[in-house]
Amino acid sequence: MQPKTARTTRQKVIDSATELTLEHGFTAVSLKDIEKHSGVSNGSIFHHFGSKDGILRELFVAERRAYLGAVGEAILGYDGDPVRAFGEGARAALRYHTDHRQRYQRLIVEFNISDWMHDNAELWIELAGDLQQPVVDWAVPHFAAARLPLLAPSLFQALTLGPAEAVTRQWLAGRLVGRPVDYGDLVANFVAAGLRAQLVRTPDPVAADR
Repeated sequence: MQPKTARTTRQKVIDSATELTLEHGFTAVSLKDIEKHSGVSNGSIFHHFGSKDGILRELFVAERRAYLGAVGEAILGYDGDPVRAFGEGARAALRYHTDHRQRYQRLIVEFNISDWMHDNAELWIELAGDLQQPVVDWAVPHFAAARLPLLAPSLFQALTLGPAEAVTRQWLAGRLVGRPVDYGDLVANFVAAGLRAQLVRTPDPVAADR
C-alpha cells in the first residue's frame, strides 16, 4: 500500500492534469503546466509517473473505466431480452455523453482521434478486454441458447457504442436539437433491432450440431 503522502501527491497531479485537459485538451497541456497547477515538483512527478505520457495513460484508463463501466452496468442490469440489454447499453452511453459532455469530448473523443491512441493501442486492447469481460461472461449462456448472435466482443461494443456516439457527434456539431439522451429510445431500438436481425440470420448452434 502506498503511503498517504504518496497517494495525495499522485492525486494532486491527476486532478490538475484532468482539470487542465478538460479546459485545454491533452495535446495543449505540458508537463510544466501540470507542475505549476498542481504545485508538485517535476522530480516528484517523474518519480510517480515517469513522463507526461504516464499521466495521460492514467487519465485514459480512468475515463474509459467510468464510461464503459456505465455502459456495462446498464447491459448487465437489464432484466429481459438480451438484445434489448445492448440497446440499454447504448442508452447509457447517450446519458453519459449528456451528463459529462466536457469529459466525453476531452477524455474520450480527443483521445480516440489522436496519434497518442495509435501509439498506445496495446493499452486500449488490454483495457477493453478487461472491461468487456463481465458482459462476455453474462452473454455466454445467451449465445448457447441462441438468444444472442455469435459475434466478437469488439463487434458488440462497436454496434452498441457506434450509433450512440454518431448521434452525439451530430449534437456536438449543432445539427440536432435537444440532448443526446433524448434520443435514447430511438438508439436503443435501433441497436436491439440490428442484433435481432442478425440473430435471425445466425444458425442455431444446437440445431447445427444435430
